[in-house]
Amino acid sequence: MYIPDVGNEKTPSEGCRPIGLAAWEFRTNDFLLGESIGKVGCIEVRKGLLQKSSHNVDTSVTLVTGRSAEAKVTVQELMRQCRMMRELHHPCVLKFYGACLISQPCCFLMEHIAEGPLDEFLSKSHGTLKRDELLQMVM
Repeated sequence: MYIPDVGNEKTPSEGCRPIGLAAWEFRTNDFLLGESIGKVGCIEVRKGLLQKSSHNVDTSVTLVTGRSAEAKVTVQELMRQCRMMRELHHPCVLKFYGACLISQPCCFLMEHIAEGPLDEFLSKSHGTLKRDELLQMVM
């Protein structure tokens, strides 16, 4: 009969360190999900609130649900975009805050733009924006 050798596991204080998360990785309890903004296929975008140590940040949370081939491809594509966006820091570029990949559904946290997509904002404010304001958006 085999009896496992119990009691020889190392505790964190004895040299085994837990693997920490990268600065851009979050746990599910680091953010709150709000109302749904939209849903297409396996992707749902919801308003969110990222709870940072010093303050809270409004976010848009992209959730990828399911284990289908489409969901896997979507997660891979979002990961590719996030790797690129982690390096970009400019006032005219949407901020990438991080991702939660340690549980289902996979979540990607981005800056929330209250006015919505740029094309919708421009069509709503057609004729009210000055030339200088429009030029500033393009630069």
